[in-house]
Amino acid sequence: LSPTDDLPAKLEKLAVLRSEEGYMAQWQAEGEHYLFIENHCPICAAATACQNFCQSELQQFQQLFSPQAEVERSEHIVEGARRCCYKITPVA
Repeated sequence: LSPTDDLPAKLEKLAVLRSEEGYMAQWQAEGEHYLFIENHCPICAAATACQNFCQSELQQFQQLFSPQAEVERSEHIVEGARRCCYKITPVA
């Protein structure tokens, strides 16, 4: 992704890229933060067998949005949720 300070633009581009990879991604504003949602996981079987895939994804998102926002996973498919969801909180 191109460096930008526009968090919604970065989220939109990431959603497009991840959807092209099969994640059916979207984002939405939620009060003072954003949600980045992956409605499908094309690597779910592998991720279930090896949690490092999911940890790597979280770390990549954290690096991508640093230092302008903090990222935490709030829902996780391999833990029984219907989707993976990340809470993106802008840093003041």
